[in-house]
Amino acid sequence: MPWGDVDVKERNLLDRIRSKLARLLDIPKPYRIGRFELLLSGDHLLDRHQTEYRLTDTALGEIVRLAASKYPDLTAIDIGANVGDTAALMCRHLDVPVLCVEGHPAFLALLRRNVARLPAGTEIAACLVGPADGPASTESLEKTQWDRNAAACACACAGR
Repeated sequence: MPWGDVDVKERNLLDRIRSKLARLLDIPKPYRIGRFELLLSGDHLLDRHQTEYRLTDTALGEIVRLAASKYPDLTAIDIGANVGDTAALMCRHLDVPVLCVEGHPAFLALLRRNVARLPAGTEIAACLVGPADGPASTESLEKTQWDRNAAACACACAGR
């Protein structure tokens, strides 16, 4: 959405209103990543972030393309898959099998819908990533802390 002559304070106010309405109404919004159109939650900021920082994550598809040329049987793992946006970036140029590891209920429903739009071979491990000495739980995590808690962790998937 072009902002034209809207000043920073007005833009911030409009963003806060948009975010609150999106959360209240819980309306997914379409967002194109490479050759895939994914769904983001209404309050997801990826679209805005990538609009403001256009080169964010753009190298990932190229890295996967180069790695696949050397390793034709390449498989990728996306820990903390969120809604599948990184998996879409990895498959930007070619179909690469991706294991999307995500256990947060706020993201799983959209991840399942988005994986159906990605190449065959993309799978979901619905589990959390946490400390190696025990399972992680969503009660101990908030959406904003999710990535920080993934450091030095092992997959706590039942039966994996």
